[in-house]
Amino acid sequence: MPRSKFPRRAEQPTTTGLGKQFTSPIKRQDKCKTTTYVQFFGQKQEISRLKAKLEALKKQAEGIIDSPPSLAPLDDKVTMSEPVTSDAAVAFDEDLLPGPECVSTQDEERVSRRTVPNQATKDLYTNWTNLLARLVTPLLEYISKTIGKIPERITSLKAKCKADGSCMTRTNEVLCLFQDYFQKFSVEWCNCEELPHVLVANGLFPTAPLFPRFAISVHLLDFYRALFERSCDAVNAMASALNTFYARRGFVVTDNKGTPVQDAFRRGLGYAAQWYDNLQIRLEQQVDAAVLDADNRIQDSEMMNLSLPMPSHTTSAPLPSDPPTVTSSSTPPKRSQALSQIKLVPAECARILRQRCPCCFGGNLFGRSLEYE
Repeated sequence: MPRSKFPRRAEQPTTTGLGKQFTSPIKRQDKCKTTTYVQFFGQKQEISRLKAKLEALKKQAEGIIDSPPSLAPLDDKVTMSEPVTSDAAVAFDEDLLPGPECVSTQDEERVSRRTVPNQATKDLYTNWTNLLARLVTPLLEYISKTIGKIPERITSLKAKCKADGSCMTRTNEVLCLFQDYFQKFSVEWCNCEELPHVLVANGLFPTAPLFPRFAISVHLLDFYRALFERSCDAVNAMASALNTFYARRGFVVTDNKGTPVQDAFRRGLGYAAQWYDNLQIRLEQQVDAAVLDADNRIQDSEMMNLSLPMPSHTTSAPLPSDPPTVTSSSTPPKRSQALSQIKLVPAECARILRQRCPCCFGGNLFGRSLEYE
């Protein structure tokens, strides 16, 4: 091994400051590359073609000729290996070149963005609205039957025909999603009980109003609804979590070729969650209507016991959103006239007040006793 030229560190040459600046050596350039004029492939032919076309359009606009002259077709036999000369021609697609024809075609094919629902969306909404009105009863029956009990595993889905089997039976394949597994069933239904009615009666909510291919357990939808109220979890996250959970348990959704489907539940779960929430709102409205009817019956009984005239239940306190009643003289009614239209039960506030604040108006004791003074 040869010895170093400077064996000791003190003998090595040094410079003060930032030291010597290193610069890259200048590389000699190839004259063939720097002095040769590059001609783009087919540039001259394209320019001459466009100029001829432009002149023809100018003459047509001035009224000199009726129609532009037909341009000579380009020779498409030129290959990339041939040298580009003045006599050579290049094949170009006329649709790719800028011109009035291309712009007008794009304008004609451009479709305006839709800002209102189309007819298909309106029909879908109508079908869902009509279906929810028929699903309230079977859902209430299923809830009353399974409340406080462990739900049984479903083995078959059949309609309970009310015509002693005289109806024509149909069968549809439906993939049903449960909390820890999914299973495909052949659902039998008839004219007495339609397909969504059979599904809801067995604790499954359809993802489409007509001939659904997916159905989701109402217990799973209730769990998602409670989770959404606490954490605002999105449907995409829930669908992805279900897909991962099913795959870990050995339940994988595949297509006809056997390829696993990555996102199989997102759209159906979104539809089911949306319209199941609407069905729950209808149930709450029915409960409120039942409570109101019971309250009216209690008031009637109290009025009969007190030997007072029966008030009409249709007359209620006007809501803040209700428009004021206009008289013939086009003057708003006085406050005393509006209050006289409200018929109240003794020792009880109006129902609208009790709904707004039960703590303040829900009791039957009013005022303050002198003992607390």
